[in-house]
Amino acid sequence: MLQPKLSDGGEYPLAAKIAVMSNEESQGGLILAASPSTKKSYGVKLGTRRYEIQDQMDIEMVEPRMADYIKKNEIINKIYRQFTDDQHWYPYSIDESFIDVTHSHELFGSNEEIAEKIQNEVFAKTGIITTVGIGENPLLAKLALDNEAKYESPFRAKWTYDRVPETLWNIKDLTSFWSIGAKTALKLNNIGIFTIKELAHADRRKLHDCFGSWVTPYISMHGVLIIQIWKSTMSHVKTSPHIS
Repeated sequence: MLQPKLSDGGEYPLAAKIAVMSNEESQGGLILAASPSTKKSYGVKLGTRRYEIQDQMDIEMVEPRMADYIKKNEIINKIYRQFTDDQHWYPYSIDESFIDVTHSHELFGSNEEIAEKIQNEVFAKTGIITTVGIGENPLLAKLALDNEAKYESPFRAKWTYDRVPETLWNIKDLTSFWSIGAKTALKLNNIGIFTIKELAHADRRKLHDCFGSWVTPYISMHGVLIIQIWKSTMSHVKTSPHIS
């Protein structure tokens, strides 16, 4: 999975302590994006409210410039599409895209080499740092992006099935797992589940009693979470290596 990191006013995004705020004047305003330094120093993330930002935090608040953001996004996604065909390119949001590069290796190299080429190309043409998560399916790619790649250079991370115990199961905060929100995390806490490892090895009957029959397909026999959220929306995308 790929995610560009934007900065306002040409400031280098890795050094800047900035955050894009939906409504700076309102205490209920939401953080829409934050630089890596802001996230690391203060724990600020997408969805953080204005009232949670303390005065002593030296964070520069900037307003969203959606028109400029969309233009940059179009340029960046054109670069992504140079490394796969449109059938295997999937824009997930305004600043994230999935691409399946299974059939691109003969032309562009390994997953890691493709990821580095994309990062270099995006930076050369836009000055924007791109974060890359690599995985054997879209979920692992997304988790690699969110939980490892974002935090330090070279801003790439690869999560594979054989590394699940040391990567996926080591996610301590349930809400750091894609698609688990605060309400779901609270329900899990109430039945004694506080980490992804505990969730992966939980008694299915306990989960069934808490959430209903829909939860059963989401956990494999080996205790590996295999949430199939892409079944309906990404049926055309194969489960071979993805760059997110």
